[in-house]
This record gives sequence, structure tokens and C-alpha cells, in this order.
Amino acid sequence: MTAAHTPSDPRQRRIWDMIAEPKTVTVLMTALYASVLVLGVYTLIDPSHSRVIMSILLITGGALGVVSAPIGQWWIERAALIGVVTAWSMHVLTVIHIAPPDGAWQILTTVWAIGLCVKRWLRISGLPADPRRHSREGQ
Repeated sequence: MTAAHTPSDPRQRRIWDMIAEPKTVTVLMTALYASVLVLGVYTLIDPSHSRVIMSILLITGGALGVVSAPIGQWWIERAALIGVVTAWSMHVLTVIHIAPPDGAWQILTTVWAIGLCVKRWLRISGLPADPRRHSREGQ
């Protein structure tokens, strides 16, 4: 982020400075974790039996990710990724078992989402718990 895009208000600047680098990836991951959290809550409104567990995993993973990603606490984000990937994997198995008309689309998009989570896992897997000890360039 260039100086021209840095917030001028001191309070906003302080919050912006707390976000782990690279800030664009961190903000995007935080938004994605928030969407997973919302999806988990939404599916609890009228869940089927199998979706209760998936909802709990999505809520837990989303909540952990929303808290950990902005500040670069990768050890917590790893737990978030485990919850999200487990929920998506359960979804794939459910779709395979039920075989709905749009099953192939659901399976492939979910596998794609799992792949992105695995990619994130691989990027943060060797990083220390303290983001100030390591630069996250190129993520």
C-alpha cells in the first residue's frame, strides 16, 4: 500500500498499522473468513442433520480466522483452516452421497475452495506465531 492510500486519521492509521503484511491479502482473508462465519450461522437457521456439524465447523473456523488473520496470528489461523476444510470436505461427501442435479458443480467449486485453503495453509505453515519476526512478502 502506498502512502497515498494510507489513512490520514490517526485512529484509522493505528488500526491500519496493526494489520499484518501483506495488507491486501490479510484484508481479503479476513473478509473470506467473515463470509464463512456468516454461512455457518445462516445454515444453522434451518439445518439438516449433517449440516449442524458443518455449520459449527464453519462458525468456529470463520470466527478464528476473523480474529487471527488481521493480526497475523498464523497458529490460530491454521486451526481456522482445519475447521473450514473439514466442513467443505463434509459438504463434498454429502453431495457425492445425495447426487443432486448440480452435484458436479457443487463438488468442483468446493474442491476449488479447499484448494485455496490448502494453498493458504502452505503459505503460513512455516511462519512463526509472531508476525513481526517474519516478512510475508509474496503472499
